[in-house]
Amino acid sequence: MDTSGISRWFSELPLEGVVLKTAIVAGCYLLASVAATWLTVRIGRSQGHHPDRIRGALRGIRILLSLLFATILLIVLGIDFAAISAFLGNFLAVVGVACFATWSVLSNVTAGLIIYATKDLHLGDLIRIGGGDEVVEGHIVEFRLWTLLLRREDVCSVIYPNNLLIQRPVTVLVKANQGRTTQLIQQQG
Repeated sequence: MDTSGISRWFSELPLEGVVLKTAIVAGCYLLASVAATWLTVRIGRSQGHHPDRIRGALRGIRILLSLLFATILLIVLGIDFAAISAFLGNFLAVVGVACFATWSVLSNVTAGLIIYATKDLHLGDLIRIGGGDEVVEGHIVEFRLWTLLLRREDVCSVIYPNNLLIQRPVTVLVKANQGRTTQLIQQQG
């Protein structure tokens, strides 16, 4: 990523203060945040997603926007990006080895966004995941960024990782919410 263009543009501005540069980046962040929120809510409602699912997607988008604009702010302020990236790389390697596999967390988050983008599953749907000996069946109670919460018929809760949900076959046994288009067609018919 070539950051020299952004740094050069900000350095050529007739702005002497760090406060003004920070205010410009913060203003851009606020505009981007409002636009992303409006777009996410609009798309989520038009697709018939539950408000909790929309809020979960908003959390993920806000985290990504915050990271993006924090990086832009560091570049604009002239912070040595090589030193920061080396420190973060070493820190994440130690945390990844010591605590958990980072790729697993990232794959769960990515799978959660894929599940959100597709409108195949809704809250209350009765689904069966997997086949053969490894079958999990239950009603969808909550979509989370990393996991899916299912409630089985025996009232036990199952927390299922999102990356496994998109890797295994999923059978929708009973649709709780048939979606806005299907409901409109049934009302007319």
